[in-house]
Amino acid sequence: MRRRTFVAGMLAAGGLAAPAHADGAARVALPGGGSIAVPQNYAQQRPSEPGERGVTLYRNLRTNMGGVPVSDGCIVAAAPGRFSDWSDFAQAGRNAVTSGWRMQSIDDPRARWSGEGRERWRKLPVTIIGFWRVYEAPGIQAVFEHANGLRAQVWIFDKHGGLRAARKLAAGLFASYRA
Repeated sequence: MRRRTFVAGMLAAGGLAAPAHADGAARVALPGGGSIAVPQNYAQQRPSEPGERGVTLYRNLRTNMGGVPVSDGCIVAAAPGRFSDWSDFAQAGRNAVTSGWRMQSIDDPRARWSGEGRERWRKLPVTIIGFWRVYEAPGIQAVFEHANGLRAQVWIFDKHGGLRAARKLAAGLFASYRA
């Protein structure tokens, strides 16, 4: 009885089928001007500081037993004109991700860029420190640029939707942008 009521309540509230960017979603200001809606399952952990060129939103940010921050991915967004080119923006995202994404995955020879123009991505082997062992999980880093110059970078596991989910998140960010 309880289980049915809970699931029915979640469906009625839209909790299980909510879009990535719901109307009335929390918004975050971008350094340099404008704002974007915060996607479902993501949160800004600290306000942007002066001198920052973008904003970082983390998915399930937490610390492991050693006190090291880990996350299930992140989104880096930047207002138009904040970065000189896509590789400069990709490097900024590299500095924003948590350790498991950064340790070996960026310099791994298997992590080559694909795509061209306003959309580029690469598959990454992400190091996961589990309770009993250390293992790799497949992930992706995708960099997108909108026609208006707004940039979005998505780091996401394949199990959370991979490139398809990254495209959907970026499209939602672009649609939610207010100058």
